Amino acid sequence: MARLVLLGALLGALCATAVQGSLDGSQVEAGLGRQLTQDKPHEYNYNRHGIDWRDEGLDNCAGSMQSPINIDMATLNRGEERSDVSGLYLNGLASPAYDVAADVTVNAEQDMKITFKDVAQNNMPAIKIDGSDMLFKPVQLHFHHFLSEHAINGAHYPLEAHLVMGDASGNTNQLAVLGIMYQYGEQPDDFVRRLQTKTIDEIATNGAGYGETVNVTDLSVNIMKDVLPPTHHNYVGYDGSLTTPPCDERVKWHVFTEPRTITTGQLEKFLMITKRGHTDAIVTNNRIVQPIGRPLYHYKPTPASYNYARKGIDWREAGLDNCAGDRQSPINIDTTDLQPGAVSGISLNGLESQSFTFTDAYVNLEQDMKVSFTAPTNNLPTVNIDGNDESFRPIQLHFHHFSSEHTVDGMIYPLEAHLVMASQAENSNQLAVIAIFYQYGSEADDFLTRLHTEAISAQQGNANWGDNNVPINLPITFATDLMPSSTEHWAYEGSLTTPPCDERVRWIVMKEPRTTTAEQMETFKTATVNAHYAAEIVNNRAIQERNSRPISSIP
Repeated sequence: MARLVLLGALLGALCATAVQGSLDGSQVEAGLGRQLTQDKPHEYNYNRHGIDWRDEGLDNCAGSMQSPINIDMATLNRGEERSDVSGLYLNGLASPAYDVAADVTVNAEQDMKITFKDVAQNNMPAIKIDGSDMLFKPVQLHFHHFLSEHAINGAHYPLEAHLVMGDASGNTNQLAVLGIMYQYGEQPDDFVRRLQTKTIDEIATNGAGYGETVNVTDLSVNIMKDVLPPTHHNYVGYDGSLTTPPCDERVKWHVFTEPRTITTGQLEKFLMITKRGHTDAIVTNNRIVQPIGRPLYHYKPTPASYNYARKGIDWREAGLDNCAGDRQSPINIDTTDLQPGAVSGISLNGLESQSFTFTDAYVNLEQDMKVSFTAPTNNLPTVNIDGNDESFRPIQLHFHHFSSEHTVDGMIYPLEAHLVMASQAENSNQLAVIAIFYQYGSEADDFLTRLHTEAISAQQGNANWGDNNVPINLPITFATDLMPSSTEHWAYEGSLTTPPCDERVRWIVMKEPRTTTAEQMETFKTATVNAHYAAEIVNNRAIQERNSRPISSIP
């Protein structure tokens, strides 16, 4: 209730003052009552917050699966109970290195819609729908302000962003939308600040007008840092519709439950831009919540919907995702059965340089201690695939502890690190993973020491065990922090070692191990059990059948 009272008070104050001379209070009041569609941003309006769209049968707005809705967190189904639709695989969207766009157009009006011009064609988010994997391409981002469209436990937030994504293949009209809430706070949202400032500056300096589409050429948009919730990626999924006419019921909704933060000053700028764009536009551009009449599902990416209780044997037996394929990973590397050159290895290129450093690190304070980062874009490592050299950009690093995933002549190492890299080729979802073994020794690994120190420091500060994407000060140089003493490696074609087990990975398994200590392994155990008390400490998948796949030894 306090949230709604504050909203009402804020609206009353802002409507009288925010337009800075373009409208006085009486003009605002009179403008809200008129029905001049030419002065509005759309052919429809929010005068009755969409009630009239349903009553008048506008387009498809009287359907039975309309959006938005109120989400009652106490009545949700578990995500794994949803038979026809998987959870959302964020893929590149969860990486600080994955900028969906640098050059965009912005509607300088009510919803401040950002349209992405050149979206990266690799490592796109995915959803399995009716048994088929579907990649989704981010298309646009827009805002509903002063009242969120969705409500959670009967309460609205002051702002909701919608990231709209379309079928990347172009074969269907299926949409997927991410809904992100914003709550009031003392600190402004950095991305909203940049968006508003650059749009206003563009209008002031280059002659564009409010109510028009404005070209903004240097607004980088990184979904992980700029749009997604800061810590938890838990969300509610359901089948619904567009929240504006034509209200088509073709949307897979993903409404995140942790909010970002925005200030009243930033909301005031939304009001100013709305009114300068269209004098009769309604400031609160939300559709009223619709009847539910369908199941809602709660997805918790942490801990994962799978577990290591049976070392992944159950993933194959149950036919989970693609885990029953014939090119699965990990495998045992039999050094007496190698075929030199059968599968191309990797040209490390910049990875061998002391200046090739990953920055802007974020860590998951849990089982695999995944570190996301921003890698350089030049002099990238290359792998020859189907006769073409493809460049791969590192996107994240994670660990499998107390038992390596791959084995060598049946021997198990205590730790295996995976450096995951995404192909930079257009329309490619190919991955390459460099696997690094660790053996026990008397000397601690310096990089692991720094990683654990940063993680524990973050947990003792404002973060908690189990939190995701916690910022840490951890520059990573592969040449010194991860590369063994030799660049010799084995190469083969395989899969992800966790669901969805997609068979799109070129594996590079380094021959020489690095060294770790029992004390460093204990830190991995601490993070695992404190994050999720029931999680398995040993997080490796069982060895998979090789099925006559060639393994190259390089050199």
